[in-house]
Amino acid sequence: MTHEKNMLKHHIEDTLKAGSHLNDLEAVKVPVNEAHENIEKLLELNVKFDKDPEGRILTTKEGGHSPSRSSISEATRRAVKL
Repeated sequence: MTHEKNMLKHHIEDTLKAGSHLNDLEAVKVPVNEAHENIEKLLELNVKFDKDPEGRILTTKEGGHSPSRSSISEATRRAVKL
Protein backbone atom coordinates (compact mmCIF):
# COMPACT_ATOMS: atom_id res chain seq x y z
CA MET A 1 0.00 0.00 0.00
CA THR A 2 1.39 3.41 -0.92
CA HIS A 3 1.96 6.04 1.74
CA GLU A 4 -0.83 8.20 0.30
CA LYS A 5 -3.35 5.32 0.26
CA ASN A 6 -2.33 4.41 3.81
CA MET A 7 -2.88 8.01 4.94
CA LEU A 8 -6.32 8.07 3.26
CA LYS A 9 -7.22 4.76 4.93
CA HIS A 10 -6.27 6.16 8.35
CA HIS A 11 -8.14 9.41 7.67
CA ILE A 12 -11.28 7.42 6.84
CA GLU A 13 -10.85 5.28 9.97
CA ASP A 14 -10.38 8.38 12.15
CA THR A 15 -13.45 10.04 10.63
CA LEU A 16 -15.55 6.96 11.29
CA LYS A 17 -14.23 6.87 14.86
CA ALA A 18 -15.00 10.59 15.36
CA GLY A 19 -18.57 9.85 14.22
CA SER A 20 -18.90 6.90 16.62
CA HIS A 21 -19.14 4.69 13.50
CA LEU A 22 -22.63 6.07 12.86
CA ASN A 23 -21.51 7.79 9.67
CA ASP A 24 -21.95 6.28 6.22
CA LEU A 25 -18.66 4.88 4.90
CA GLU A 26 -19.31 5.93 1.31
CA ALA A 27 -20.23 9.45 2.43
CA VAL A 28 -17.00 9.66 4.44
CA LYS A 29 -14.84 8.51 1.52
CA VAL A 30 -15.91 11.36 -0.78
CA PRO A 31 -14.51 14.37 1.14
CA VAL A 32 -11.47 12.40 2.33
CA ASN A 33 -10.55 11.30 -1.19
CA GLU A 34 -11.22 14.76 -2.65
CA ALA A 35 -9.58 16.84 0.11
CA HIS A 36 -6.24 17.48 -1.62
CA GLU A 37 -7.88 18.43 -4.91
CA ASN A 38 -10.33 20.75 -3.14
CA ILE A 39 -7.59 22.50 -1.19
CA GLU A 40 -5.74 23.07 -4.49
CA LYS A 41 -8.91 24.63 -5.95
CA LEU A 42 -9.27 26.91 -2.93
CA LEU A 43 -5.64 28.00 -3.30
CA GLU A 44 -6.31 28.82 -6.97
CA LEU A 45 -9.18 31.03 -5.78
CA ASN A 46 -6.74 32.82 -3.42
CA VAL A 47 -8.38 31.48 -0.26
CA LYS A 48 -5.94 32.12 2.58
CA PHE A 49 -4.60 29.29 4.72
CA ASP A 50 -2.29 29.61 7.71
CA LYS A 51 1.21 28.61 6.61
CA ASP A 52 4.55 27.90 8.25
CA PRO A 53 7.70 29.91 7.38
CA GLU A 54 8.43 27.51 4.50
CA GLY A 55 4.98 28.12 3.00
CA ARG A 56 3.42 24.76 3.94
CA ILE A 57 -0.21 24.83 5.02
CA LEU A 58 -0.51 24.40 8.78
CA THR A 59 -2.82 21.72 10.11
CA THR A 60 -4.49 21.12 13.45
CA LYS A 61 -5.77 18.05 15.24
CA GLU A 62 -9.55 17.81 15.53
CA GLY A 63 -12.11 15.37 16.84
CA GLY A 64 -11.07 11.73 16.93
CA HIS A 65 -8.26 12.17 14.44
CA SER A 66 -4.87 10.82 15.43
CA PRO A 67 -2.56 13.20 13.45
CA SER A 68 -3.13 16.85 12.57
CA ARG A 69 -5.16 17.08 9.36
CA SER A 70 -7.49 20.05 9.42
CA SER A 71 -6.17 23.05 7.52
CA ILE A 72 -9.15 25.32 8.15
CA SER A 73 -8.18 28.54 9.93
CA GLU A 74 -10.41 31.45 10.85
CA ALA A 75 -9.27 33.29 7.70
CA THR A 76 -10.18 30.23 5.63
CA ARG A 77 -13.57 29.91 7.34
CA ARG A 78 -14.35 33.57 6.58
CA ALA A 79 -13.31 33.18 2.94
CA VAL A 80 -15.57 30.19 2.36
CA LYS A 81 -18.21 31.34 4.88
CA LEU A 82 -18.17 28.23 7.08
